[in-house]
Amino acid sequence: MSIPTGHRSNATRGGWPNSDVVRCNAGAPRRCPRVLCFAGFQSTARRMIKFDLDQYTPPVIADRDALVTWLREFHIDEVECLMPDINGVMRGKIVPREEFIDALASDGLRVPETALIQSVTGESDYYTRVAAEVDQDIYMTPDPATVRIVPWYECPTAQIICDAWTKNGEPVDFAPRAVLRRVLETYAARGLKPVVAPEVEFYLVEKNTDPDMPLGVPIGLSGRREAGRQAYGIEAANEYDAVVNLIYDYCEACDIQIGTLAHEAGPAQLEINFRHGDAMSIADQVFLFKRVA
Repeated sequence: MSIPTGHRSNATRGGWPNSDVVRCNAGAPRRCPRVLCFAGFQSTARRMIKFDLDQYTPPVIADRDALVTWLREFHIDEVECLMPDINGVMRGKIVPREEFIDALASDGLRVPETALIQSVTGESDYYTRVAAEVDQDIYMTPDPATVRIVPWYECPTAQIICDAWTKNGEPVDFAPRAVLRRVLETYAARGLKPVVAPEVEFYLVEKNTDPDMPLGVPIGLSGRREAGRQAYGIEAANEYDAVVNLIYDYCEACDIQIGTLAHEAGPAQLEINFRHGDAMSIADQVFLFKRVA
């Protein structure tokens, strides 16, 4: 089965301009403000690849060969293969780099078809008419154009969005990306191209390790918790600058195009607006943003 080349046409590769490699003692990678240190190994010495997020350029990759080159050139250790289920929840597999490269030359990574029809809490409906009566295997086929680093990991890790295919080489018709492609093809048949700019709203919550306790409002920079409604409040939004700035840094590293941010009506409720763009590209960005945030 051939691998789809995705929605981008440029074959240039992104990377870490002016990155430096330094020898370090064995131990955990260093973490500095806006700087990530990726740990790799060469011979018996630990090698650290350090780059500044301000200087980092996300890769723009059009084909399988360029993808393999990028993975090896930047010493990627593992690849997280992501696939949205029908609720937009991330499903997939984590694969060592060379195993992933081997899978590129085959039909892809096998997963059960029911992985796509789980509820948000993980239950599967085995009696649905959507999937086959037998829980058959489907194949996750990576889209090279969607590869990104996982910027919050210390170990050099890539993430990539996959399409779902049957063993007969046909797209799984209820997989979200396949559904969107059919919608876009319908528009294209009429000479139209959708341009979209979604918004995502979410709450910041206090860290809670007890599932029996309700989620709470986090303490902001003022040292207090929000209690009222502050829709579009600038000072209210500034309460969470530390986490918002980190979200922005990670979005830039993952090529997620953020337009604006606003405080919504609820306590610690934020809204992110995406820039206008191609529907498939924006859908992929929203999918990744749910992980970034």
